[in-house]
Amino acid sequence: MAMAAKFTIASVEELVEPDEVLPGTHQIYISPLHIDAVVVTPGGAHPTSCPGKYDLDLKHLEEYVKASKSEASFQEYLEKYIIGPKNLEEYHKIVGFNPYGK
Repeated sequence: MAMAAKFTIASVEELVEPDEVLPGTHQIYISPLHIDAVVVTPGGAHPTSCPGKYDLDLKHLEEYVKASKSEASFQEYLEKYIIGPKNLEEYHKIVGFNPYGK
């Protein structure tokens, strides 16, 4: 998909040295030739997981599935978690998730 895109933004948990990215460690590698910008977003995969960092938030995923059963409840979900928070940090506070381990 990155090769087909006109502009590709890589959202990453952290920046690491190139030799720290090893094949077979559940990390995704995309050639730098296909990336236009990198954004460091600790916890950005929530409510899904980031292997080695944090697991699935099953409670939140259940809430998402429940909300998706009607247009009205899904709109409420979007307002609470997507549209409402000013930024990722505020979203993390709302869902009670701390990717920084503090």
